[in-house]
Amino acid sequence: MPRKKSDFAQALDDPSFRAQITQPKPRRSSSRPKPDAVPPSSVDPKRLQEALGAALAKLDEVRNDPKRFTVYVDDPLGFSNDILGIPVWKPENPDVAGLTPDQVELLLTVAGGHRRVAVKAGHSVGKSFVLAILVLWWLYCRRGMVVTTAATWEQTERVLWREIATRHAAARVPLPGQLMQVELRLAPDWYAVGLNTKEAGAFRGRHHARLLVIMDEAPAIADTIHDEASSLATGENNVIVMVGNPLDSHGAFHRAFVKGPWKRLHFSCLNHPNVLLGREIIPGAVTRSWVKEQADRYGEDSPLYASRVLGEFPAGGSFAVIPAGLVDKAMEETQYRAALAALEKRQTAGQWVEPVVLACDVARYGVNRTVLIHRRGRVVTKIDHWSGLDTMMTVGLIVQAWRETEAQWVIVDEVGLGGPVVDRLLELEVPVVGFHSGRVASDKALYGNRRAEGWFRLRQLLEGGGLLLPEHEDLRADLVEPRYQVNSAGKIMVEKKEDLRRRGVQSPDFADALVMSLAVPDDDPPPVAGEELFHVDTNPFVPRRADYHDVLAGF
Repeated sequence: MPRKKSDFAQALDDPSFRAQITQPKPRRSSSRPKPDAVPPSSVDPKRLQEALGAALAKLDEVRNDPKRFTVYVDDPLGFSNDILGIPVWKPENPDVAGLTPDQVELLLTVAGGHRRVAVKAGHSVGKSFVLAILVLWWLYCRRGMVVTTAATWEQTERVLWREIATRHAAARVPLPGQLMQVELRLAPDWYAVGLNTKEAGAFRGRHHARLLVIMDEAPAIADTIHDEASSLATGENNVIVMVGNPLDSHGAFHRAFVKGPWKRLHFSCLNHPNVLLGREIIPGAVTRSWVKEQADRYGEDSPLYASRVLGEFPAGGSFAVIPAGLVDKAMEETQYRAALAALEKRQTAGQWVEPVVLACDVARYGVNRTVLIHRRGRVVTKIDHWSGLDTMMTVGLIVQAWRETEAQWVIVDEVGLGGPVVDRLLELEVPVVGFHSGRVASDKALYGNRRAEGWFRLRQLLEGGGLLLPEHEDLRADLVEPRYQVNSAGKIMVEKKEDLRRRGVQSPDFADALVMSLAVPDDDPPPVAGEELFHVDTNPFVPRRADYHDVLAGF
């Protein structure tokens, strides 16, 4: 019997009822009012594109507007942190690199209204780094002109302006303006520029209501350029900042620390975070190990340590190259006799011994002496000297010594009277090389010429016990007399013979001959006659394969 349909099922059979229940249910209207909406079909794509373009143009206008940085007009630290991404280093968070206390002081000093600021500083304390920040802050926040210069064009272009370009590129927000090799220009009279100190005329006419003049490595800048800078910065809002390593107690930079309206600042290596903490917090800056190296090399009471590490002017103008105590130690009789005996024993046994080096400082007539030094390894075995002989007689005595000793090197001072001696020895096919004390040193960053380099090579050997000398009063007097000083370029210079004579001291002929004898390593092959003594690719004051201490360790 078929099953009876339910009332609902019967109702579904009715078409009208089925249509009613399958109709979509109307959505309930929201009680919250809707914002005005434009039907999609009514949006004009052209108008939308124009609106978007206008918004982007406004964004570019704001981004490229250099005036937006004026909020930092008196806040270089805020500009450094917010715009350049360089915070202030803090002792409570020491591992985060940033501006050191000394650098902060410089920035705040300039922002505080000081018109003349001089900074004496040690090496690698971030001078160029903070100057680059100062340039960008002044240019963008003070909306002024910046003129920079340095002791050399290389310092201007490759150090200071490379730092400026690096800070500009690494900024957190795009910095407007056209950046060139040594110029950053925003408008015809709104720019920063690097100038060459060799062109004094380039400084003239660059006046501006808000002018900043920066002089990097200022001690080595000529006084005429200092005068040009002073002539530029005449306005109330014109500032001069000069920074440098205090090397010379003369010139405009030194005078700024003696008198005048200068705000005087001091950056010592000993106050740098890397040195204080004993680890490299700020990469590339001075370290505690470097400070120790300078103390060991020059002594904490030396003018070089004072200027390079402490950032102080040397207490005196010049100092003795070789202390008398080093000479006394090298001339200690017992040690010297033992060294001679060891040489003789090795020769007798047919063992290898260092070749002889002859070195001659030439004089002609007068009171000066021609000196011929015989050196074998670290031992000066003989000292000959004569006076009142002409140059050809000197040639004969040198040839005689060369034949007797079979010397590997014959070194002659080729300056002045030594020139004809060198020429004649070449004719006689003696393996002679000329020594010119005035030429460029191998380490030209440290020494002003080969004379200075040679004298300090001698000092280093004496300090390490690497040279033994016979008891000789004239040699002793010669060694302790010459003085040295650091010139305005930061290079060591040793007194010339003429300067010694002017202060009543005899020419150090014995010591100069000894210095020349050390100008070659003991293990070099014999020279070709007339060969240039020094080579660009090697330091002639450092033996290539072994130091004197190692070669003669058996002494």
